[in-house]
Amino acid sequence: MVSPHDLYHSRGLSGADDSIAPPQDAGIVEIEHHYVIERSLTALQSLENLVITLDSDAPFRLLQRVRTSTGAFRFRMTNTEGAWMHSSGRNSGSSTEKIRDANFFGTAQLPGLFLAPMLFKPGGIIKYDLEDVSNATNAIQIVFSGVKLYQR
Repeated sequence: MVSPHDLYHSRGLSGADDSIAPPQDAGIVEIEHHYVIERSLTALQSLENLVITLDSDAPFRLLQRVRTSTGAFRFRMTNTEGAWMHSSGRNSGSSTEKIRDANFFGTAQLPGLFLAPMLFKPGGIIKYDLEDVSNATNAIQIVFSGVKLYQR
């Protein structure tokens, strides 16, 4: 069986408008980086077309995601082109359904890993939708973790 570490260092994503091919140069330095989303939803509230604008100083390789919340919610994310991205880190094809949080995110103890890392160019964006399904006020924190890729 291939470990997640081996997957991350042997595979990459290319083709999406806001993604880039992984650098093949040994002169790349990877620096750990996190993007944090904090939202509070009212009962059954849905927020769509929310955006995270990535830093413009280096490409970002998204490796994993975790969440905490006070209730259940559904989630989906897209790249700049509007292609739905799910746990594979690739376009999910025709599926546009939001995914229940427990089926998409991991926890701090067991992070949700992408099967293939998602690579974004500097200043790229991640679009996402949130929908409460707990029928109560819901405080949500989502953390997208990965590495920034700097030239030596």
